[in-house]
Amino acid sequence: MTERAQIGDLELCRRLAGELLPYWRGIASILLLSFAAAPLSLLTPLPLKIAVDSVIGSQPLPDFLAPVLPNTASKTTLLIAVAALLALVTALTYGFALGTSLLQTYIGERLTLGFREKLFQRAQQLSFDYHDRKGTLDSVYRIQSDATALQGFAISGVVPLVANALTLVAMIVVTARIDPLLAAVALTICPVLYILMGLSRRSVRVEWANVKATESAALGIVHEVLAALRTVKSFNREEQEAERFVGRAGKLVSGNVRVALIEKAGSTCSSD
Repeated sequence: MTERAQIGDLELCRRLAGELLPYWRGIASILLLSFAAAPLSLLTPLPLKIAVDSVIGSQPLPDFLAPVLPNTASKTTLLIAVAALLALVTALTYGFALGTSLLQTYIGERLTLGFREKLFQRAQQLSFDYHDRKGTLDSVYRIQSDATALQGFAISGVVPLVANALTLVAMIVVTARIDPLLAAVALTICPVLYILMGLSRRSVRVEWANVKATESAALGIVHEVLAALRTVKSFNREEQEAERFVGRAGKLVSGNVRVALIEKAGSTCSSD
């Protein structure tokens, strides 16, 4: 919480990595659960396939069921086995989803708590001049609201990024094995996408910083008015203060729209 300064992407990544490093085991566990849940969800249609092919139809059971059920089993026994398999797959799917959700919440809250502690310690070390210029509410806003950004980056950013990167590598390997020339042509677009994403990222960073500053200033007006509410009422300035708040907070609408527009344009270009 000092005067805002622009830093490079590498320096920003280094700082973020330093914040996430103590929680790498939890983040890795979330990744493993996410990877394990993906193939498990593909087993959901399997019981239905067995019911159609082996219970309604006359095809033999899959090989993995042979040690459990003999081919001479009755239709009723097969139907019970299919229902039990469906219940097992469903329970495992929801179990993995619940475990992933709980772990994401726990690690995310631990990240936020640790970052808030650092911000609070930093706020106490700042000079009186800084607090006089910025106001105490700005520091409160940074500690309470901005601290959650690290949780969003780790849970909604790093985990999907690693999963998508592994998926991309797998797609490139498969494409290269099918047709190396096609894979080379597909990879030529990567530098262009990287440049477009870099431009979009810089624009989003500037706009997002302005939005956060505007939001902090709007909350500052609320704090000032409520702290001096007797004075505001005695001078009948309720309408003027409300207009001042709406004028400041109204800038958030255009700011958030610009951020959404830049992010959507960048994601559209990268997906194309």
